[in-house]
Formats: sequence, structure tokens, C-alpha cells
Amino acid sequence: MYNLLRFIDSPDIREYNKDTYFTPAEWAVLIGMSCRQTMEEKTEALQYLLDHFDEEAFMEESRNIEPRMPPDHIVLPSKEMTARTVQLWQEILTDRYNSEGFLYAVKYAEKTEDGHDDISDYIFFSGYEKAYAYLEREKRVYQEDEDMRDIERTGRMYRIKLDEKGHRSDNGDCYLFDTDLRIIDVLPSVERDSLYENGRCIPLLNEYEYRVYVPFPYQAGNIVKAGIIMSRNLSW
Repeated sequence: MYNLLRFIDSPDIREYNKDTYFTPAEWAVLIGMSCRQTMEEKTEALQYLLDHFDEEAFMEESRNIEPRMPPDHIVLPSKEMTARTVQLWQEILTDRYNSEGFLYAVKYAEKTEDGHDDISDYIFFSGYEKAYAYLEREKRVYQEDEDMRDIERTGRMYRIKLDEKGHRSDNGDCYLFDTDLRIIDVLPSVERDSLYENGRCIPLLNEYEYRVYVPFPYQAGNIVKAGIIMSRNLSW
């Protein structure tokens, strides 16, 4: 049996939900929003869902409804949308090595939740390998500092398209790395981010429009240590 539970990042919540039934579409969202598994692991797990469940299974109504949320507010992906997301993510991962006509902007910094992201904080390179080597050097610097080595950090890299005059555009594919420099998320450029279903634009699996209710093991009065919650589409 394929281990889908590992895509629930919290060990406590994962253990609490080991017998909880999630529909294939709900698992697709949980997989897409995991912050602890790599993009390769996510695409492999999503492909497992695509190979083992048909469209009717993906259309199954959610059994986990947050008490405060009306059922018609539950938004889940179709099988087709899941397949198209996998295809797009694989294209973005493959294209990171194609540097012709692109500039790479990269930084390695402490994980924060304020959303601040100034382009002036980035270092620019002509290719993915050079940009990734910079991340590796920065990681070693922090690992050698006793006061900094235990602070969780993340890497962020943009693959920015250049015009005919060599000027950079305002957007590009984005690759997000964890402290160990594994790619754990990708965000498409504006040119790519146009997937449609039945004539309307549909979000990717790692975007906040989808809603999944995950039962929570804690009670009022519990003191819970929580990391930075990166996703906005999981209800606890």
C-alpha cells in the first residue's frame, strides 16, 4: 500500500489521522501542499492516485467537513486537473536546466512568514547549476556557525526570462528549497499559469483555492508548538 500519510507534515496530526478516510481529490491537495516532501515525491504520489483511481472516484464528495464551513464551499480538484498539474510541475522541474535566454535569481535566508521578498536581496547567475552552487556555499556558512546552524532556512530561486535586449521580465518560474536544499515547491511563471477546465481558470494543487478539512488532535487549552504554516488551504 502506498504511504500517503507521510504527506501530512505534522507527526501528531499524521498519527491522529492514520485511520481517517480522505478521498483521492483530498489526498491530491494534501500531497500538493506538503512542505516536507520533495517535488519528485509529490509528483510520484500524485501519479499513483492517477493510476489507481478513476474520474468518478475523484468526484467523490468529501467526508471531512469542517463544522463552520458550508459543504458548497468545499473545492477539490478533478482527475484531469490533477494530471495537468503533475505535467506542469514536471515541465518546470525539467526546464530549470535550460538556461538559454534566462537569468537565475537566488537567495538563502531564514524562513519567515511576513511574505517579504525584495528582488534586491537576490544574487544573479547565468545558469541553474551556478545558482544552486551558491545555495550550497551559503548552507555551509550557516552550518559552520554554532549560533546559526539550528535556524531553519529556505532557498528561493527564480528562472527569469530575458527579452531580446537582455532585459529581465517581472516574473519567472520559482523554485522553493528547504534547509537541506531539496526542492519542495514550484510556482509557475505567468506564461505557464493558465490551466483551464470547462472554460474557466483552475488553480494548481499548491494554491489556496482548494479546501481540505484535516481533523485536529488537540483541544482548547493545549499548548502546541507550531512551525510556520506555509499553506492557506488546510483547515485544522
